Amino acid sequence: MNPGFIASQIKRVNRNYLITALILLLLGGALLAVSARELFNVLAGPAAIDRASLLNLTKPGDLWRYNVTFTADKNVDSGVTQVTTTSRGGVTTGSRTSAYYRALLIEDKIIVAKMPDQNASTIVRGALVAIPKDVQTEIIDDAIASTPTLKGRFLPYMLDAVDFGKSAVILGIGILVLLGAGLFMAFQFARRAFAGENHPILTALAKYGQPQFVRTAIDATIPEGAKTRGAGFLASNVMLFPSTYGMATFGVSDLVWAYRLNTRRNGVTTITLQMADKDGKQRATPALSDATATSMLKTLAETAPWMVVGYSAELEKSWKTNKQAFIQAVQDRRAAMQSQPNR
Repeated sequence: MNPGFIASQIKRVNRNYLITALILLLLGGALLAVSARELFNVLAGPAAIDRASLLNLTKPGDLWRYNVTFTADKNVDSGVTQVTTTSRGGVTTGSRTSAYYRALLIEDKIIVAKMPDQNASTIVRGALVAIPKDVQTEIIDDAIASTPTLKGRFLPYMLDAVDFGKSAVILGIGILVLLGAGLFMAFQFARRAFAGENHPILTALAKYGQPQFVRTAIDATIPEGAKTRGAGFLASNVMLFPSTYGMATFGVSDLVWAYRLNTRRNGVTTITLQMADKDGKQRATPALSDATATSMLKTLAETAPWMVVGYSAELEKSWKTNKQAFIQAVQDRRAAMQSQPNR
């Protein structure tokens, strides 16, 4: 049995909601999975770690709890700082010290630490992370070059008490947004899938007559397999604009103004029909080909000859400054046309 154009649009819209919901939920779940370790360490706070574990650790990535706290034997200033500059128009407008690199001594080993201040407390906390290339070359390698006896004393990781946790906020927000949006789209799918005759597409058609009659007339005019992407249809005195998550409708008999609009952006011209109805609402069609726009505008003018067709600055000014008078003039013209005897 051929379900018809309207049934195919209902299925298409429901399917799009379901697919979007699944994609968003999968993305949110995947992001949660890959960032679970970082989020857990931020939320759980620093865990105590003993010095034996520190001295034997070679890869900080092997630790599930890498946000730690411990007591060093000494906390020594390395003399190296991180300076952050601000600029405008290529000109430096200011600078500030955003981090201090210190040396934490544990027995005869050294842990490079990136700290927010010059506090020399031996009780420290932060994330055990891999040593960045710039820290390796500008701090560790330089220190060994100037003091060869330091070779072999630096542990193969560092403590970061400055940058750790900053990305977790962004990750957390991203996860919540993706999962929230996914659940919302899943709810919209379920609401439409079980709506029956109350599906938004069907309730929109109720404005133009008994829904089943309007639906039958539309199905008889538009083939089920008609391409809907960027398309507009005229059937049973109703203008239909399928979109990704719905189908906008316009009663042609309610139109008061229609005109063609060419918009050029980045060298590409987009053609649409701009339409206004007797309730003062305006809506544009999706992008149309030149031939389709011309044909649709001609059909609209023939179907509703009382409306204003075409654009001018005077018409736009009249619509914006005295919309009700504009609408009333069209309504009066319609009444006059309909009162004339058919010839």
